[in-house]
Amino acid sequence: MTSLPERKALIELIQQAQAKGARLERACNEAGICLRTYRRWFKNGKIQADQRPTAVRPAPTNKLTTQERMQILELCNSPQYSQLPPTQIVPDLLVDRQLLCPIYRQLDWPFFLFCRSIFSSAVFRL
Repeated sequence: MTSLPERKALIELIQQAQAKGARLERACNEAGICLRTYRRWFKNGKIQADQRPTAVRPAPTNKLTTQERMQILELCNSPQYSQLPPTQIVPDLLVDRQLLCPIYRQLDWPFFLFCRSIFSSAVFRL
């Protein structure tokens, strides 16, 4: 992303070059942007700010509900699967036809897999 001050500086340089007789397309190429980008940045005599950070993005249609997420976590933390990695849980659930959705996405919560790996590999000695 190009910041607004950087855009202003580039557009000023391009406009100075154009005022001194350079073609707009050549000036844009020298500045390292294409003509389309220049026109998108400079509309109606004003320099436009980047709209991507403020864009409204809808939630994905395949996003799991909180209930589904909790159901997966309960299943993975059940005594039967608590000591197994997702690579062994998924095939077992496929055989039983209980697989609800991709477990890998749910177990990718940053802290969840880390905790499972620490506690499963820990050896407590007295």
